[in-house]
Amino acid sequence: MQLYKTISTIIVSFIIGAPILAQDLNDSLNLKVVLATALENNFSIRINNNNMEINKTNNTLGNAGFLPTIGVQSSYSSAHKDVEQKFFNSDEIRTIEDGKRDVFDLRGGLNWTLFDGMGMFVSKQQLNEFEQMGEFTAKIAIDNIVASVSDLHYSIVVEESKLKVLEEVLEVSDQRKKIVKDKYDAGRASYQEHLAAQVDYNADKSLLIRQENLVKQQKITLLNMLAVEADLNVSYNTNDSLKVLELINLQDVIMRSSLNNPSLLVAQREQNIAYLGIKKVQAEQFPALNFAADYGYMYSDASYGNLSLSKEFGLSYAFTLSWNIYDGSNVKRRKKVAQIEHENSLLAMQERELQLKNEIILAYQNYQNNLILVDLESDNRKIAEQNATIALDRYKVGRSDFIEFRQMQTNYAEASNRYLDALYTVKLNENELLRLSGDITKTLLMLDN
Repeated sequence: MQLYKTISTIIVSFIIGAPILAQDLNDSLNLKVVLATALENNFSIRINNNNMEINKTNNTLGNAGFLPTIGVQSSYSSAHKDVEQKFFNSDEIRTIEDGKRDVFDLRGGLNWTLFDGMGMFVSKQQLNEFEQMGEFTAKIAIDNIVASVSDLHYSIVVEESKLKVLEEVLEVSDQRKKIVKDKYDAGRASYQEHLAAQVDYNADKSLLIRQENLVKQQKITLLNMLAVEADLNVSYNTNDSLKVLELINLQDVIMRSSLNNPSLLVAQREQNIAYLGIKKVQAEQFPALNFAADYGYMYSDASYGNLSLSKEFGLSYAFTLSWNIYDGSNVKRRKKVAQIEHENSLLAMQERELQLKNEIILAYQNYQNNLILVDLESDNRKIAEQNATIALDRYKVGRSDFIEFRQMQTNYAEASNRYLDALYTVKLNENELLRLSGDITKTLLMLDN
């Protein structure tokens, strides 16, 4: 039973809309479309999906040892010899020059292990576990890529928002530069103030250019994760905004992680495989029953020997019972090793459970603290925006100097960036909690735009 669908099935089941192509990169893209492209194109996911298919292909009755082997063989031999023969019932010596003997043999054979101490049943169970482990391993790759892609997508959204803040700041700096120029031309502003306005404008322009380059770099990095080739003429805009999900419940995350976390499920499969390793060794302590049969035709024609002509045609079969009574205690030794390996798998399972729970608690603590910071920084941003507006109005009418105005302008930019950083951190916390719960792929693909 497949516990996880293949990548193509996931896309069809959960995604509305097609993945992006190179010609679509000038469009506005949302998270759902970006994830669809990553799931279809990302090389790591495709490699893990192929590995999952290998485990599925190996899970057959024949590979477990249930089925017989059937083969056909044929041979022909010819001999030319000078022969001297003396028979028991006669003293006469028979001499044959250039004696000839031709033998032709054609037969089909079947070999079948009927019982091997239940070893074949254990092998089939192991193959089932390996197939499921391959599916969970592929799910780990999918969840990690989805987390990384969504983290970077959110980062681009944040950096584009910061870019808009810088554009607003630059626009205000341009207004200030024009105001100062008019004042300077009218003799109501000093040359120092005129130069300061130009310096601040240039500094804001420099920050804007650097921010534009940062956004382009992140977009190229994202396209690389999507396995889409980028060039200098290709750009796209995100049409998403950062929205905090409905409040996440800690106990719900812990419960869902115990059921869905793929790394935990892989550890469980490894534990099962280790247990089956004990059963596989135990099967060697029982007798084995094998059946062999062949159906063939043999023709022999000779000018020397006891028979001048021989033909055989028909069926032969045999049952073989074997039992390894003593082999230097190697089976006992391998059973002891298998038991130790099973004990190690139990310890590894317990360790992973503890690590997972602690990771969830830590991530949830960060999530709660950052939610508080989002509210705080949101209020700070609104206050800073009001102060910046008041400062601009006061500056226009000459009731404040350029130092006070610049300070309020800088405070607004910093408050906006702190708010965006806090919001971005909450989204990272959400992604981490969703990843640990094993629900990140399904949850993000089903989000409304």
